[in-house]
Amino acid sequence: MRKQIKKTVVLLLISIFITGCSGISNLEKGFGETKQTEYKLQDDNVFSLGEEIGLIEPTEEEPDHVAAKYIVKSVQIYTSPKEAGLSEEQLVGNVDDQRAIMKGKAATLERIISAPILIIDISITNVDQENPMVSNFVLVEKKENQIMEVISPPCYFSDGTHEVDSGVDHYYHYEMKEGENKELRLGYYLGADEYQLDNLFLADQGYADEQFIHYIELGLQGKVQ
Repeated sequence: MRKQIKKTVVLLLISIFITGCSGISNLEKGFGETKQTEYKLQDDNVFSLGEEIGLIEPTEEEPDHVAAKYIVKSVQIYTSPKEAGLSEEQLVGNVDDQRAIMKGKAATLERIISAPILIIDISITNVDQENPMVSNFVLVEKKENQIMEVISPPCYFSDGTHEVDSGVDHYYHYEMKEGENKELRLGYYLGADEYQLDNLFLADQGYADEQFIHYIELGLQGKVQ
């Protein structure tokens, strides 16, 4: 069995959100010091709807190992989850959205059910991913100097269930055999700010290293208010 580099999505998201609104970042340990690296949009890591992308999960033997392949098929903004055909029970409350918290609009379930929601449809094929989870996919915003700032993980997952095991909610986890294809539908809370839609991207952040992150341009226009 291949030996995975011991990083988890949970730890990654914690490290990202601890930085507040300073952008997607990775803490790199040097000789006796720790420095923060801001992640920037580059020409070679931007993709469009309909393009196949490899989700990277590095191993010691294969640093650029592709564990799954996916295509972002479509995006749509709805005025509320109800308009998107979603019930309160299908959503996850208290999404880790630092901007929402700072603006006094924390992404509680009460706010999510009455706020605009971005729905993204993804087709994904498992190559050999052992622990698939959709919290790999986070919504980000392009800021000044191409700095990419995290907005939040999904507040809705089409296969999500609120099953709790040893105190852990497995909402973002799903099962998929090697070679299997699955259609995922994800939803993102847009109630925290007046987002400039053409600056919104989806990022696959299974691992923090910048060279492994892909940004998908969503092709949206206008503002969410």
